[in-house]
Amino acid sequence: MTKCIYIKFEAPNVAQLTQANSGLKRSLKLFFTKLLSTVLPKANPDFDHKIAGVRYWLVELDFATGIPQREIGLDKNAQVLLKMPFEDNYGYWTDNNLLLRDFEEFFNTTKIDKSAFLEYWEVFSSKSPY
Repeated sequence: MTKCIYIKFEAPNVAQLTQANSGLKRSLKLFFTKLLSTVLPKANPDFDHKIAGVRYWLVELDFATGIPQREIGLDKNAQVLLKMPFEDNYGYWTDNNLLLRDFEEFFNTTKIDKSAFLEYWEVFSSKSPY
């Protein structure tokens, strides 16, 4: 079994990114704009309409490579909105080129326990259809 790292961070606010003046923030804005307009509708047919409601992301990353493996989107009340990959949905973070170091650089990440991640993952599995 692969060893993983689990992180939590607040969802990026695209509106705030558009007000940014630095090169990095402009790059992030372009990244999220492109992601939202092209990748998500194709990659996540069941959840593209829910991604805007995500307030917090929980992401499982491979320890050795830093590559995202699974993700969970929570609303402002920490209720699970989505999990990916799931069925025909590839993922928001798992379907891009960001690594652990990028998440740590671009977002205010905190590490979480594997058990917390798995608990949220299972909550979605037991919910009624999305």
